[in-house]
Amino acid sequence: MSEHPELFWCTGKCSFGAGGFLNIDYAYSKNEAMEKKKLIEEKTDKIIEGLSGDEYTKALACYNYVILNTRYDLENLDRILEIPEDSSIEGVFLKNTAVCAGYAKAYQYLLQKAGLSAMYVVGVASNSSGTENHAWIVQQIDGKYYYSDPTWDDTRNDKLVCHSYFCITAGEISVNHELDDLYPLLTANSLEANYFVRENRYFDEYSVSDVRRVIAESLEKDRDFVEFRYKTDDEYEKAKERLFQDGEIYIAFKPTDFLKYSVNTEKMTLIKDDIHRVIMLIYNKDK
Repeated sequence: MSEHPELFWCTGKCSFGAGGFLNIDYAYSKNEAMEKKKLIEEKTDKIIEGLSGDEYTKALACYNYVILNTRYDLENLDRILEIPEDSSIEGVFLKNTAVCAGYAKAYQYLLQKAGLSAMYVVGVASNSSGTENHAWIVQQIDGKYYYSDPTWDDTRNDKLVCHSYFCITAGEISVNHELDDLYPLLTANSLEANYFVRENRYFDEYSVSDVRRVIAESLEKDRDFVEFRYKTDDEYEKAKERLFQDGEIYIAFKPTDFLKYSVNTEKMTLIKDDIHRVIMLIYNKDK
């Protein structure tokens, strides 16, 4: 089940019956399952047909698609076992609604369909609200392994995606994710395919010129947000202080060549990921 997200009609429950037979619990009849399978394949075939570029580019496109086209089902968390589609690829591709298991399996499914290797894993994750059961992905890009968690990069905004949890190391994800004992030690030490490294937004030290550059690149692509990351806690803290306490964020937007984008610097939103030292700026444009 961890390697085959396409088996969405299996609930994951099973038991041994008389004579040693394995009884598998199915969510649907065969006809229902095959009809849903057809619809999912038709939809995802179109997604895969639109992919191009190297393994990193394809993986990033799949990641962004799942997050931008899925709403986390907060309303039904207390009855999630009664809604099996929320925990499968069906929820994402046919209902655009899922919980962490659905996000992870849908991302895994697209990766596999694009010819990339990925495995679904489960464990527990901790945040300010406490600890809860969770699911995420181990994936391979250009022969190296990474952890990715599309659920935790969902901003609940259908126009933007965070990338704090896209292709990170075992050490980075273990800060707030703990793998279940079912899995052997899965090593992931590379940052080569990390979003911030590949997009040249991973900074050794703070410089307002670096911030200005990434803002300019974002505006040129008609985006209303930008993300960047720092290598060390010291430089991350310096960046927050210089940008938002000392006001250097206005210097980053001040050059006259930014005026054509009509950015209203008085209405910016700041999202901080102190764990991974990521800063996201969301800025409004005056019409």
